Amino acid sequence: MTIMNMTQFQLLSMGELESFWSELDLVIEAHCRWLSDLNRVLLFDLAINVDDIADAAHQCCHFGRWYHGIENRAIRAMPVYIKIGEIHEMLHREAGEILNGVKRGEPLQQSDFDQLLCCSQDLRNTVSQLKSNIKADISTISMLMTKVFEHATEGVLITKPDATILNVNKAFTKLTGYSHEEAVGQKPNILLSGRHDDDYFKKMWHDLTTVGYWDGEIWNRRKCGEVYPQNFNISALSDNGGEITHYIGIFTDNSSNDVNQAKLYHLAYFDPLTELPNRILMYDRLRHAIAVAKRAKSNIAVFFLDLDGFKRVNDRYGHKEGDNLLKQVTYRIKSCLRESDTVSRFAGDEFTVVLPDVGSNENVESIAGKIVEVVGKPYTIAGEQVSITTSIGITLYPNKAECTESLVKQADLAMYAAKRDGKNRFCHYHESMG
Repeated sequence: MTIMNMTQFQLLSMGELESFWSELDLVIEAHCRWLSDLNRVLLFDLAINVDDIADAAHQCCHFGRWYHGIENRAIRAMPVYIKIGEIHEMLHREAGEILNGVKRGEPLQQSDFDQLLCCSQDLRNTVSQLKSNIKADISTISMLMTKVFEHATEGVLITKPDATILNVNKAFTKLTGYSHEEAVGQKPNILLSGRHDDDYFKKMWHDLTTVGYWDGEIWNRRKCGEVYPQNFNISALSDNGGEITHYIGIFTDNSSNDVNQAKLYHLAYFDPLTELPNRILMYDRLRHAIAVAKRAKSNIAVFFLDLDGFKRVNDRYGHKEGDNLLKQVTYRIKSCLRESDTVSRFAGDEFTVVLPDVGSNENVESIAGKIVEVVGKPYTIAGEQVSITTSIGITLYPNKAECTESLVKQADLAMYAAKRDGKNRFCHYHESMG
């Protein structure tokens, strides 16, 4: 997905290149020491190091252990790196032949020693070429990364280990609405939508701290307040000691596909907890019901419900069980209604019901009474039985109120009257209420 992920944008990170470049100086020093030791063995007839006449002598010396210990596939694929390995192996083969000849008592030939020195010089020259290539790569990669960062179509943010934002690119600003100045110094939680619980983010951070990588879909919020889905990739960058130094996050706007369009519609018009229409959709359906009622000369009933005793249960058992209770209440209210009716979660523990073409006042009161009855039955919460009730305000259309907001306000006033009268009941609106 991302072009800014270090392992996908480039085969070698700048940190790896700089480290590799520094290590070359150390292993060349070790190679020179090996060559000096070899000279002393040949000139002064000293004891031969068994590693120098082993079958794989080129893997036994310091240079060889370093060379064959490199795991980075990009480095191993460099032609100049491969050439170094070939020269180094030839160097040890030449040295081994000379040492074995000395061991057998054969005289040291000047031409053999010259060949050894020639191989050693070739090795140093090739290593020098590799160093030059790497130095050029560091400069090139630095330049490319700057250009890619600025011109990437994906939003990119770079943070400290504590998630404080250090830098963002132009696409980040375009997608989120936050300018560079507004984002830098903040934390990514400025984008939180509220759609994900703590467990979601605990899993994310677990992956980042254990495997150094997280990828998935996340719902975030633009500066304007719009909630939308993103494909998000986060990578942890570490130093040579394994300590995390930065996080890089790369994301794309995923709101254009059909599945997410449906999710966005649901998010905009339905309550995420109860899956009921929210107040926006309720007002829309009420406007439609009024238009139909005017043409058909029919009536509408609007209920406003508030749960009596909900706060007590929520405080005692916690928000999780409080949410569970609201879901159970939702199911019971819906069981009293027709398919054509609309029950919505208005706010908190408040609900509204729109009953189009409801018929007689007796029918309205029958439905309201049934809701009061079913809501008032005991619930099982955290293994215990609890009880709450509901107070319902009722208003009927047509009346002097011609707009949706006025009808809901009338039902709300009637609900407060029901509470004043002792709760666990319904009450009709009348003009004296306001």
